[in-house]
Amino acid sequence: MKEGVELRVASLDDMRQIWRLCSRHFGEYRGSTAEEFESLCHHRWLNNPARTDAHVLGWVLENEDRRIVGFLGSVPQRFKIGERIEYGASGTSWCVDPPYRACSLELYKKNLAWGDRHFLLDTTAGKLASRLHQTLKLGMRPIPVSQFGQRFFWVMKPHRLLDWRIKKGRLLKFPVFFHMLSGVLYLRFIRNRKLHFKTKLLRVTAMDDFTDEFEAFWENNKQDFPVTLVRDKAFLKWRYQDVPVLGGRFFTFCCRENDGKLMGYVVVHHKGYRNRKEGHYLIADLF
Repeated sequence: MKEGVELRVASLDDMRQIWRLCSRHFGEYRGSTAEEFESLCHHRWLNNPARTDAHVLGWVLENEDRRIVGFLGSVPQRFKIGERIEYGASGTSWCVDPPYRACSLELYKKNLAWGDRHFLLDTTAGKLASRLHQTLKLGMRPIPVSQFGQRFFWVMKPHRLLDWRIKKGRLLKFPVFFHMLSGVLYLRFIRNRKLHFKTKLLRVTAMDDFTDEFEAFWENNKQDFPVTLVRDKAFLKWRYQDVPVLGGRFFTFCCRENDGKLMGYVVVHHKGYRNRKEGHYLIADLF
């Protein structure tokens, strides 16, 4: 550990300093207010239905001037593994200011030490964290599911990507050619805006509240998934409905039989602070 740097458990009193740190390192927090960041942290931790007395907010690095220069957060989670429910966590927002990067690994080891006694899952590990897991043998093991790390991109308007790159100045040497190519892409892919599957037709409706119906849907179908997150009513409302503005917006769509019976749902996440990533949506849940 670098001389004068202290590693300790984070507390709610650290929120202002953690906000300043995360605003320097993550684009999703830039432009946000301290109050908005605190609201998101309170939601992720204090209001989390999976939180127990064993959970911690995370860990911070504090320099000789008592300024927070590093942070690794922890989000409580509940997992269904076989027939039992395990309480664990996932790491979030790992960042360290450049002059103190030598202490980054010590911060990460604290998270892994917590995982020695609890179930720790990291589904969003970046390239650095993945390399650490592979080379240092710190105890994390890959999820034993083939192709788990792959991502599926459904680009409904591919010409928009090309237009964006042109405007960024990356393809300005041949603007006329690339604008023509943009038009060709639009004509080529316009038929892919709708995907059709040979399956039973179900009614699809938008939903704005997770009722007891979703609790029953989880109880009736959880046995089909040997390992998964607990998706009861409390989790769904916390994760997708009561989210502060800094967490983005979530939209839920349900499919039903003609008699109204719930058969499944998908949650779409519009990321980006205050509509910063217009038109950018991610599938957050499918069950």
